[in-house]
Amino acid sequence: MKNNLFKGIIVILAFASIVSCSEELEQSETGYLPFKSSQNGKWGMIGTDGTILFEEEFKDEPTSAKNGRFLVRNGNGLWEIYTAESKPERIGEEYLQIADFTSSVTPSVKKNERICLIDVDGNVKATLDKANNKSIVKCSLFLYGYAMIMTEDNMFGIINTKGEVVIEPKYAFAAPISGSRFYVVLKNNNEEANTIKILDTSGDDILEMTVGDGHKYTEINPELSTSKYLAVSTSVDGESQWGFIDYSKNVVVKPSSKIKSISEVKGDKFIFSDGKNYGVMNFDGEVVLRPKYDHLYWADDDMLIAYDPDLKNYVINLDGDKITKEKYLNILPFYDKKHAAVKVDDNSWGFIDKNGEELKIKNAPDIYYITSNSACYIVESDFVDIDAIVSRLKLDKNGIMGFRLDMTPQQIVKAYNEVEGNTKGSINATPEDNRGRDRVNTTYSSRGLDIDSEVYYQSYLTEDEGDGIVWSKEHPSYISAVIGGEMLNGKLDLLFSKVAANVKSYGKIMRENSRAIVVKMSEDRGWVVINNNTKLSLKVFNNRDFQSYDINSYAKDNETTRDYIKPSEEKYESDDMPIANEESTYETNGTNNTETTYGSPIIYVGNIGQYSVVFKYENNHTSSGESYFCYRYTSVNTNNGSYISLKYAGEKDGYAIWKEYIQGENTGTFYINRTNTDITGTFVNSNGQTFNVRATI
Repeated sequence: MKNNLFKGIIVILAFASIVSCSEELEQSETGYLPFKSSQNGKWGMIGTDGTILFEEEFKDEPTSAKNGRFLVRNGNGLWEIYTAESKPERIGEEYLQIADFTSSVTPSVKKNERICLIDVDGNVKATLDKANNKSIVKCSLFLYGYAMIMTEDNMFGIINTKGEVVIEPKYAFAAPISGSRFYVVLKNNNEEANTIKILDTSGDDILEMTVGDGHKYTEINPELSTSKYLAVSTSVDGESQWGFIDYSKNVVVKPSSKIKSISEVKGDKFIFSDGKNYGVMNFDGEVVLRPKYDHLYWADDDMLIAYDPDLKNYVINLDGDKITKEKYLNILPFYDKKHAAVKVDDNSWGFIDKNGEELKIKNAPDIYYITSNSACYIVESDFVDIDAIVSRLKLDKNGIMGFRLDMTPQQIVKAYNEVEGNTKGSINATPEDNRGRDRVNTTYSSRGLDIDSEVYYQSYLTEDEGDGIVWSKEHPSYISAVIGGEMLNGKLDLLFSKVAANVKSYGKIMRENSRAIVVKMSEDRGWVVINNNTKLSLKVFNNRDFQSYDINSYAKDNETTRDYIKPSEEKYESDDMPIANEESTYETNGTNNTETTYGSPIIYVGNIGQYSVVFKYENNHTSSGESYFCYRYTSVNTNNGSYISLKYAGEKDGYAIWKEYIQGENTGTFYINRTNTDITGTFVNSNGQTFNVRATI
């Protein structure tokens, strides 16, 4: 049931069917129709009585003129407003989207802006900003003086022509049925049924009922409902049967097998189908025209357009009498209640009166094509709160989305469970539940905005101590985020500039172009931000990979990437905190090592395998106890060619301490220290044998 309901809602969102099926929308609002004199000619406007307003004026097809205004796209694909005059005058500005003037105001939106209600002179009468503290993101054209709105949390409400909220946007759907009735669907999680209400202009309940499987009525169709009656359906043996009830739930037209569907309502009558053919019935349940037509459309209050199996159209009255002597390829409604445009053959159109007689229009040009066209039924805000997106990213010098490079795995898991809107679900915050995990990923998705983040470790978040699983003390290798989605169409450049401005403040620019930037905070930490035209990617590194990151492919055509700082050649200043990204070589010679001294406040402990260890020391050469990066396990080649597995065990007296790791036991200790460009150290194994170890960098 719910699926069927929301399929209907999608149709209603387009609002085309509401407009065409409405009993109260004045057809006379359409004053002029777009037309062409020849196949390759330009567009003009013609009156509903065949009077030419102007011709050969516009390259793109205009809309029908309503309330003295028509709309047409310009060469940039943007909408413009024109007066319906012999010499049309452009008014207002250029609009990304705009609805027809079915009322004194219409919703419109300019590039990068919120929805505005403008009058026929292009004056802004109201800006649709927020309702219930939520941004208004959609607005329909006006019907009966009211328009439907949708907020960013996909809730629906109703506004009037002043932009005032009449029905709060707190419903799963809302739409005006008449000038005094509103149809709303309550938000619920029931897949089989929905609770609907009919509200008055004060928001008070007129009617409430639940529809769906297992209930008296399976569906209510608001687009076919009127100020007096609701179109309802029942299900019998899996087939829908339609009818009408009043707002006291009294049956007006009993649903029956004779009414398999209802297509249009006009006054006190409606077009129905018995499943094969179409006819007309009134609200007394009396058949006005028996169902014998392949299809029927209202041409006016008392006339219909019918077509036969050969797809030829003709006009009939409510007695079933044919009004037109000829059959036409197409017939438009009697918009002025006197005349209708008809397609005579593949290359010409004409006009008829209500007697079915073709009009003879003096000095009329050839009419190759006539149409009845509209602009947007739903206008969607083009405003994207870039600052809010940047705020959601929680950018920090050392992190993204609340994750930081100095966090331990246990802290990362805690931060993961606190990420707002993460659809990945929570993670159990115990080491055992995170065994074998080397990264965490989050996903946020809402109204066309998608944010995916990742925290990656060179190894795992946990380690096996032999007698149990414990949290590792390792720090992330990098933290990244990818931002995309329909919301950012045409907005990525703006988002990139905002994010890049933040990242530039964290350090020094190494290289940049219009769509990418590399920022260095230190030898071992830096940022890369990339706009690839579909998504924005940003990554903060806890290693040197950022330094050599190639961003040339992201530059615009004929643009050269600007290089400011060359990648380091692994020679470090005392104020840096480097982490090398190239594997160093190691030697052991089996001789005893004498303790060496050091004079740098920051000690680069060096590479063990392909990993690095960095410690920070105070100027008096005592340890500050701050570890910037270390890898849990690695190996060193001894003098006899065997490899000794090592495990980081903290620091002592200015040395990084690694212990030999064999079958779950810590045996032997490895001390390393820096002297100029070499890393020297001693390894004392479990037998007390001491090896001198030197790493050349």
